[in-house]
Amino acid sequence: MTYDEMMALTECQLEAQNVTKGARHKIVISIQKLKERQSLLKSLERVRRLILENVRDVCYFGDVYRQLRLSFLSEMCLLQLNG
Repeated sequence: MTYDEMMALTECQLEAQNVTKGARHKIVISIQKLKERQSLLKSLERVRRLILENVRDVCYFGDVYRQLRLSFLSEMCLLQLNG
């Protein structure tokens, strides 16, 4: 049985294979949890990428801010020296 076949198993298919009711229930619940985990991991990956993009943007903003501040302070120093 392949992974995809396992993930597509239904309680009816398990019953046809003479799997007991308790075991069927546990298997179906485990398959459902695996499906939920897969979507959760995809969501977490999307969030991780957004965070990394925002961190890069914040770092870029910090660099721009420092450059502007240095330029402004340099101008202030020149005005004071010339003034």
